[in-house]
Amino acid sequence: MLIKRIISFLVLLVVLFWQPSCTNIPDVSRQIKKVEVNEVQIKRYDKALFDIPLNNFQEGIKTIQNEYRPLLDVSLDDSTNIHQLLTFVNDTIVRQLYQTTQRKFPHLKSVEKELTQAFRYIRYYFPGWKQPNVYSIISGLSEENSVLYNGSDLIIALDYYLGSDFIGYRTAGFPVYIINRMDIDYLIANIVKEIANEEFINVGPYRHLLDRMISEGRLLFLLDRILPWVADEYKIGFTKENQSWCKEHEKAMWAYLLEHQLLYASDPAVIKKFINDGPFTAAFERESPARATLWVGWQIVRSFMKQFPETTFEELNEIDAVKILTQSKYKPGIY
Repeated sequence: MLIKRIISFLVLLVVLFWQPSCTNIPDVSRQIKKVEVNEVQIKRYDKALFDIPLNNFQEGIKTIQNEYRPLLDVSLDDSTNIHQLLTFVNDTIVRQLYQTTQRKFPHLKSVEKELTQAFRYIRYYFPGWKQPNVYSIISGLSEENSVLYNGSDLIIALDYYLGSDFIGYRTAGFPVYIINRMDIDYLIANIVKEIANEEFINVGPYRHLLDRMISEGRLLFLLDRILPWVADEYKIGFTKENQSWCKEHEKAMWAYLLEHQLLYASDPAVIKKFINDGPFTAAFERESPARATLWVGWQIVRSFMKQFPETTFEELNEIDAVKILTQSKYKPGIY
């Protein structure tokens, strides 16, 4: 009986005190509840624009200009501007995208709720950050990015998040590896990445592949902190299969980088092979995801933060990539 009680006690200790070690994320849930932000209400420019009667378009667009000024910051008495807007809303493909988007997203309550929570986490870690106004649009799949952020306004192109089974993406010529990420599950992480890159991340200079790996690792570790409920594959833009491949082949990737002395490669053509988007990482198996080495950089930063958990993100942002690697005690495949 004594042995059973001892075993039960040990099991209880494990349950009470065990936490996943790979990200070393502190429990800040109680403090987060106290952070004040405005509940996010996404302004549906997509609906407002396409609801305007075409036979009275110029007057109708003027009635919504003040509410959607960041998207309509042009003269609406200029016939050229009106013609461009009319051409856009009259485009057959664009209207089909709008109709599909409205069926997929009749409301955005779940997105608003999740985004409000993400904003709380951002404000917790960066108290001086100012919450932006949020708008949704139909881009006609013409924007380079599905999320646009300028410090005061955040714009979401909903037609980039219709799901990987949406046939229109294949018709438009998007490659499969991009289509796999055109799903609403990736939206919140994409938004936080855009904000972080604009506000919180030191960009370059990138002398070596390691610099780029650690820079991406810092960004993804910040997403660990701001989006603790979001799965890793959505943070980095992988599929679940991509994520599983990286975990399974982490040791092999690290051995390859060391054996070929690639961490300090400075040739841009070489670096691009390991960080550019695509169907796979050319130096690895065809089953590998593109940018797999950036996933390794993420694990290095996680390992560093496990060793130095009191490091603030501002401090992490300033630490040299080589120092992060050497002090991380990174051991591939150990979680």
